[in-house]
Amino acid sequence: MKKSIKKFVSREFVKTVDLELLRRLIDKFDAAEQLGWENLPEEDRERREAIYELFRGADETFPKKLLDALHRIMMLSNPTGVRLLHERAEAAGIKLIPDEELEDENDGRHLTPRHIALRAFLDHQEIFDQTRKVAAFFFGSKILEFHGTPDTPSRHDSAEAREAFQKAASAYFSERYQGRYCRISWYDEGEEIRIMVAHGHNATMANVEEDGEEQTRAWREIGEDSIRYHAPSGWAGVMARTLGDQRQLAALFAEHMLGDADFFKKRENEQLYTLRPVQEQGGDFRFQYDWDERVQDVQIRQIVIDDGEYVLDGRRHHSPWTHTCKDNHDAITQLLEFAPDLDLSEVRIVSMKLVFRFVINGEVFPVAVTIRPPHTATISDRTLEDAIMEHLTRNGIRLPRQADTAAIAAE
Repeated sequence: MKKSIKKFVSREFVKTVDLELLRRLIDKFDAAEQLGWENLPEEDRERREAIYELFRGADETFPKKLLDALHRIMMLSNPTGVRLLHERAEAAGIKLIPDEELEDENDGRHLTPRHIALRAFLDHQEIFDQTRKVAAFFFGSKILEFHGTPDTPSRHDSAEAREAFQKAASAYFSERYQGRYCRISWYDEGEEIRIMVAHGHNATMANVEEDGEEQTRAWREIGEDSIRYHAPSGWAGVMARTLGDQRQLAALFAEHMLGDADFFKKRENEQLYTLRPVQEQGGDFRFQYDWDERVQDVQIRQIVIDDGEYVLDGRRHHSPWTHTCKDNHDAITQLLEFAPDLDLSEVRIVSMKLVFRFVINGEVFPVAVTIRPPHTATISDRTLEDAIMEHLTRNGIRLPRQADTAAIAAE
């Protein structure tokens, strides 16, 4: 926790943040007296250094509500978070930053992502909260995806179904992590239903100093897992810290929201991605993206190959070797230069990493995408997921959702 606070209030941030905004944040939680704000040095440089040390040294006595706010602000204190804030604000007809502040003598150079996130939290709480709810479904662990039967409706509007899911999830996390906290929130986003599951993880203990004495304190970190479900295509995506949690949440969702505990359990439900086009084309493979004017370039940064798996005498055997090849632009070409006699169709491609360079409003947004068939695509910026999925589908890497097949064939 201390590490997160230090990362938010870095020296760079302290040197540029508007101290009045920071004081407003402190006052919002009536924490000025507890933090000794009035005793800070008057001189600007010394005051900022004292603020840095104040936040850097945060411990269990730090105001909890303020601490939570800092974590929420930190979550959106990056270029992607700011882009989402602006998109939500524009949709609501709201300007996050007044024109006069953009046109001041500093040319808006103080408007860093952290500053804008802090400003949005203070002045546009509703926009900030809406953005955070959306971002929580994208900023997290890698997503485990499933395909089920299209046009299977979710029963999330049923109070009885929600309660059953709540009880089942609470029982699972209580048994797994011995915690007592499990809170579930429900959101609609277009045709998707989104579920946020906040729960405690295993307890952590540490020795701390308290009034000049050594004390032992224990706490549980609250984690946030999420489920997304798109009924028209039967697609679901689950984010959680472990693969076991992902699969269990998917099973509980299928049982209580879809009425079929086996909805995602068939092997074909996890056949979502393939690297067969790379295997078949070898060195001739080129990722096609010219149709999308937002994409400046797509680089193949890494490819991992091995000898595959095989079954002998009833036992599954794994490849005795693995080779990883990296390059700043085209790892396939680099691999074949290293091993000119290699035939990619005779080996297994374990994974491939792409870097998309999107240009949005004149700013370049690099997005790393690692494909690991058959069911995993790790995307560094899930807010551009729809565009990336279309690219992967057009290049034969993403197997189309059943509901998409007719549209792709028609195109």
